[in-house]
Amino acid sequence: MSETADRAPQGTPVHVLIVDDHRTFAEALALAMESRGDMRCSGIAASVDEALRLLAEEPCDVVLMDVALHGPDGIEGTRRIRRAYPETRVLVMTGHLDASVLARAVEAGAAGFLPKDGPFADLVDAVVDPPISGLAIGTGTPMAVVAEAMRLREQAPAAPHTGADSLTRREVEVLGLLAEGLPPTAVARRLGITLHTCRGHIKSVLAKLEVHSQLEAVVVGWHRGLIRRPGEP
Repeated sequence: MSETADRAPQGTPVHVLIVDDHRTFAEALALAMESRGDMRCSGIAASVDEALRLLAEEPCDVVLMDVALHGPDGIEGTRRIRRAYPETRVLVMTGHLDASVLARAVEAGAAGFLPKDGPFADLVDAVVDPPISGLAIGTGTPMAVVAEAMRLREQAPAAPHTGADSLTRREVEVLGLLAEGLPPTAVARRLGITLHTCRGHIKSVLAKLEVHSQLEAVVVGWHRGLIRRPGEP
């Protein structure tokens, strides 16, 4: 699935793995997905370990990850999946919107937050039409909670980094365009490079900044002054 970092090719269903130990909820969500023509539920897992086994058998485009799981929680699950399958987007579902949980989810590489008590339509819409390089935020998520989560993420103590100093000029350009909310395909077009080359730059940026997602790279880039924040001259 060569387009998992961007948007699935037109006509190709988005394959989604649901990770939730509430079987009734998971099966209802799977039915909502299957009722559409642009997505397929590739499986339901009740734990992080089961999710990793299913992904090893059949990689997917998106994982919908509940936070509250038996064994490793959804935050740790997000971290493990992003480490093993960096092109797979993980959207965290939670019934309790808490800024500290959201901050941990961002740090683990989550691409968005979706309230479980919201309409199923909002959940599936976030899967098929996300802000690829930004943060997918489900309807009903208080922006104050999101803002506090990002503040906590930025203020979290970090180990000394040296990778930021070695970003090339092109990598900084790529990071800046990701911060504008452009998907990799649009970044490649803007810079006149191939999508393969663009993905290579993104992979290098993530490695040098020691982060797990484009969103986290943007936040780190803002925090270290590598790129301008929105509204800055």
